Amino acid sequence: MNKCKEQKAEEDMLNKEFQEAYFIFENNPQENQATLNVLRERIEKLYEEKVEGIIVRCRAHWHEHGEKNSKYFFNLEKRNHIK
Repeated sequence: MNKCKEQKAEEDMLNKEFQEAYFIFENNPQENQATLNVLRERIEKLYEEKVEGIIVRCRAHWHEHGEKNSKYFFNLEKRNHIK
């Protein structure tokens, strides 16, 4: 549970930092491009880890690398949990 809380706090922090960086980027595009890209990559990595966890929990053996149909995997996980 603590790990989940830490991950949620990290996700919230990254989203807040990204929103602030995007606001600065809108005012001055040249100044904040690198920071915006770094934050975007960190957020994408975080979401990829969440999707991988969902895929493992739903026991989808045929998942191919690069597939991002997380709604399908979430529903499959939910169905397996109910069973």
